[in-house]
Amino acid sequence: MHAKIQITRLPGVTAMLVALWWGFAGPAFAQFASSDAFVDSLSAAASVADTQERDTGLDVLFDSLAANGQIPFRMETEAVFLYRGGASSLGVAGDFNGWNPSNGPASRLGSSDVWIRRESFPADARLDYKFVRNGSQWILDARNPFRQRGGFGDNSEIRMPEYVPSPWVTRVAGRANGSYSNSQTLASAALGYAVTYRVYTPPGYESGAIQNHPVLYVTDGHEYADDLTGSLRIVLDNLIAEGRIDPVIAVFIDPRVGGSNLRASQYVENPYFASFVADELVPVIDQEYRTNPAADARAILGTSLGGLNAAYFG
Repeated sequence: MHAKIQITRLPGVTAMLVALWWGFAGPAFAQFASSDAFVDSLSAAASVADTQERDTGLDVLFDSLAANGQIPFRMETEAVFLYRGGASSLGVAGDFNGWNPSNGPASRLGSSDVWIRRESFPADARLDYKFVRNGSQWILDARNPFRQRGGFGDNSEIRMPEYVPSPWVTRVAGRANGSYSNSQTLASAALGYAVTYRVYTPPGYESGAIQNHPVLYVTDGHEYADDLTGSLRIVLDNLIAEGRIDPVIAVFIDPRVGGSNLRASQYVENPYFASFVADELVPVIDQEYRTNPAADARAILGTSLGGLNAAYFG
């Protein structure tokens, strides 16, 4: 990608800006031998004494980086997180440091408003992160368009150069989608409260061609069913369409009760929750849907505490 830049008032930094621009004008950034060279060039732009010249030059550089999808900057296994803005401190928190901004302090370049944090990741890594400004303000990376929704809202997403997005989490145009029921509730004698769930049935279920569907029970169901979080309905549609799995029914169990998320009590080897699923929910699903009731035709899925719960069920 190349673009024309008109520089009419900055004779002292014109040569540097043009040289940097031609380095940035392309996804490979081939003129930089290393991320060290990139940081050196950025530091040179940030060290210009005249405030107006410096800010104009940095605007050019950051605009070109953004246009080429290089915020954060990545080269091989090196990553440079980039932030511009007023701050007394800045940290980078993410999957890679336990979401602790103290483990990812950024450095300000001179007297500019540019902050950087350098990290090394596998060349095919994909990670979530946020900036933490002034010790308490958790913010997205405004110049990075990639987002990933998590249990605590959206995060920014860094994709290293060799990362290949999963083909399974994207809907395919023209591909049949399964159906998704309205919310249903089941009063549980074992738990002492009502549990909400929703049911996915595979494409073609309505035809009745298959009488014995395997069933997947899914904890944290409200997140797994969300196309921006777990994307499981999309994954099932794609796997079924390509013949990777048999058409399955999925039961998405919602841990939220009365405005509170009870996963921390339900998923910790809780015999009452196990009794609810095995003795109360499963019979209802088997009665209302065309299921295969054999033990090897049932599965339980969960992440984190949900994974502990799945092992406990087993």
